[in-house]
Amino acid sequence: MKRIIFTSFFLMSLFFGLQAQSLASFEDDAENNLRVANFDTDGDPGWYESASYVEGGQPQIGANPSKSGINTSDKCVLAVNVANADWWGNFFSLMLDQPITITESNKYLHLMVYRSIQPKNFCIGFNDRNEDAGRVFQGKLKEDGVWENVVVDLSSKIDQELSYLGFICSANWDDPREGWDVATYAFDNFALSNSPLPPNVTLVDGNGLKIGYESQSEIEQWVNEIDLQNANNTSAIIDNPFTESAVNAGGKVLQFNKSSEASWWQGYRIDFNGIMEVGGTYPQYIHTLVYIPADVITGEMTGVDIQLCAKDHLGNENTELFTVWDDEVGEWIDLVMEVNQIVYLKELTVRYDLRKEGDEYVNSPANIFYLDEIEFNKDADPRTLIESGISPAAVEGLANVISAANAIQIIANQDVAIRVYTVAGSLIHSANVTGKTVLPIEKGLYLVKINATKGNQVVKVLVQ
Repeated sequence: MKRIIFTSFFLMSLFFGLQAQSLASFEDDAENNLRVANFDTDGDPGWYESASYVEGGQPQIGANPSKSGINTSDKCVLAVNVANADWWGNFFSLMLDQPITITESNKYLHLMVYRSIQPKNFCIGFNDRNEDAGRVFQGKLKEDGVWENVVVDLSSKIDQELSYLGFICSANWDDPREGWDVATYAFDNFALSNSPLPPNVTLVDGNGLKIGYESQSEIEQWVNEIDLQNANNTSAIIDNPFTESAVNAGGKVLQFNKSSEASWWQGYRIDFNGIMEVGGTYPQYIHTLVYIPADVITGEMTGVDIQLCAKDHLGNENTELFTVWDDEVGEWIDLVMEVNQIVYLKELTVRYDLRKEGDEYVNSPANIFYLDEIEFNKDADPRTLIESGISPAAVEGLANVISAANAIQIIANQDVAIRVYTVAGSLIHSANVTGKTVLPIEKGLYLVKINATKGNQVVKVLVQ
């Protein structure tokens, strides 16, 4: 396996090298097509507020602050901010000696970025420094003091000529806006390419992706990181408390405790291991099983809105808003989102109880929600029965008995003898079964007797 992964990395790096158009590595100035703009010679694009940078720490080419990771070069572009640097004046620009027209063959900007601390966003603009119209990237890095690959999609700029890249080092628009120390920011290895994938990307086949919270190994197979996005949100993996459910009656589930302090977008976020291709021979649909307790519905509410947000590694989104109506709460519901706005899948966020005042989203009250059985597959139909998480009795050799609409569903992991009786004692069904069995039956109350080599079991079940 290691040999296959190493080969994949080598081939991907070779592919990237063949397709990329280098702009600057800053090792040899004669080979660079980018240079740090200077206000005295370049005019407005080079302007910055000197008070935003420590003395001698203004934007310039300097020594690589960390050679221990993916970037072992000697030089890069450096900028050292003062503590609590405001966004205004926290600028610099990289000018192209020879402007380049953006086409389909070079529409992805690749670069490496390093920041000693990660409290704030940084921004990149296309022939622009701080206006929304020119901004092509806004985001944070994942770790302190580590070089990371960043890919910027310039598709919206096709047929336009790139003359300079404008940067805002610390776009501290999010709370907390203060309390941060001096920060070193570094940028290196700029290139244009026709590939949206960084050279050290891990491509993963998403066929079979399933997160059911039954074991830590099942989670770790697919999950790189769980992010609750707000320090007041909490979560826990618990035994399924809804054992009478006709959809999902057993196993482990995720309990998400959403705080009233959480913003509308601060839900339960999963960062997947690697990047997965979407569509074609690969999965197209994300299934997410949710349970909304009935007491979440208050006052004049008629339902609870939940948003699924899938993102690729570039930050592009594929979102869909679902409403769980008041007559659907108190049962597991399978939300299915077609992933058709992105071609790679890197993360999924489940946002619970979205509420608006006018056109603006607002914080919703604290509540407890439940999540289970996340799948990525080719099936557009919602699931109506979850078979994982067999009850302890079934694991020991007996069966899980589930009430369904006009049916009794039985899941057994070995041969068991089933006898179904009315409460008056009349035998109405008898069979030996294994695996999943669905018995059509009229509405009513029944006794199901189960005989197996490891014991006997009697279950009372109400069919509705």
